[in-house]
Amino acid sequence: MPSGMFQTWDGVVYLLTTGNGFLAYDLTKGSLLWKVPLINGPARLGNTGPMIAEVDGKPTAFLTYRVVIEGSGTISDRTVMRVASFSLADGAVGWQTDVDDERIPSDSGLGVDKVVAANSDHVVVSTDSHDTGGLGSDFTTVLDARTGKIRWSNPAFQARALDGDTVAGMRSTDYRAKAERATIGLAASDGAQRWIHENTRPSGVLGSGQLGGGLMQVYPVRGNSEGRPAGLIEIKTGREVIRFEPAGTATCRYDGEAVVVCAQHGGRSGETGSMAAYDATSYKLLWQLPDKAAGREAPKLSAARRGAIYGSTSNGPIILDARTGQDKVTDLSFTPDVVIPGFGIVKSLKAIKVHAATG
Repeated sequence: MPSGMFQTWDGVVYLLTTGNGFLAYDLTKGSLLWKVPLINGPARLGNTGPMIAEVDGKPTAFLTYRVVIEGSGTISDRTVMRVASFSLADGAVGWQTDVDDERIPSDSGLGVDKVVAANSDHVVVSTDSHDTGGLGSDFTTVLDARTGKIRWSNPAFQARALDGDTVAGMRSTDYRAKAERATIGLAASDGAQRWIHENTRPSGVLGSGQLGGGLMQVYPVRGNSEGRPAGLIEIKTGREVIRFEPAGTATCRYDGEAVVVCAQHGGRSGETGSMAAYDATSYKLLWQLPDKAAGREAPKLSAARRGAIYGSTSNGPIILDARTGQDKVTDLSFTPDVVIPGFGIVKSLKAIKVHAATG
C-alpha cells in the first residue's frame, strides 16, 4: 500500500499525498475506495496527515495544507493555510476555511502544519516552521468543527493536545517580551489561559501526535526538575499525575482503555532500557521492567492497544499484557507501529505494510 501521512478508522486507512490528494483504502483488500483532489492543489502538505473525529455522530476527517491565492494587478500572490473537513463515507467536502493571517510563519521545507486534535466542537491546527529564532516560529488557530469558523489564533503558541474544552501546548519564546518557553493550557473556546508550568515544554515534536487519555508528556527545559512536571500531566488541569524514573527522554503510549505505558530504550551498548505501566485513571504504578531477579528485560516500545503492549526485545517482537506486564505473545513475526482492530501496521518512508491479526 502506498506510503503517506495516514489515519485509520473502521477498517479503512485514509491517506494524504502530494500527487493524488485525499484517498481511502480498504485495509482488508488493499483496494482504493475513493480519492478526492485537494481544491487548488497544495503548495505544501505540511508533512502531516488527516485527523479524524466524530462530529454529531458522523466520522469526519480534518486536513490542513497551504495553497497559493493568485493576485491580480498590484495585488501579489499570497500563501494561506487552508483547513477543510471531509466526510469519511465518500470524501465529500464539508467546509473549508482559509486562515489568511500575516502572523503565520512563512513556508519552509522543514516546516510542519498539523491538525493537532479535533472533537465534536473544536479543530486545533498548529504550525512549526523550525525557526531557531523563537518568535514567529509557531502559530495556532482553533476553528468550530461544525462550521469552520475561526474561534481564535495565537502566534506564540504551539498546541499539542486537546481534552474537552482545553488545549495544551507550548508557549513560544518571545525575547522582546522576555517570556521564556512554558507549557500552558488555554480554553479552546476563546484562548484564555487556564494554567501554566514555567520552564517546561511538551515532549516530542509537533508531528508526533497527542498521547490520548487526557494526558500530555512534558519535561523541564533548564536546571533540575524539582517542583516542575517531568512526566505526564492532565490536559484540563495541568496537574502532574505521573513522574517516571529514571529521568530522561521517554516514549509513552496509551492503550485506548485503561493503561499508559512509558519506556526508555538503552542508547549505549549493554543498556536494556526500562518500561513502566500505569493505571490511566488512578495513575498508580502497575508494573515495571527490567526485573533482574526474574531475568526479564524491558522491551523497546512500539505500540499499545486494548490491554496489550507491543515492542521488541533481544529475542524479537513481543506482546505484553498491559495490566500485568507478563509475556502474552512471544512468537510475533513483526513489530507493529500502529495497532487497530484486526490489523497491525508497519510504517516506512516509502510504504505502509498491513498485517491481518492472527489471534
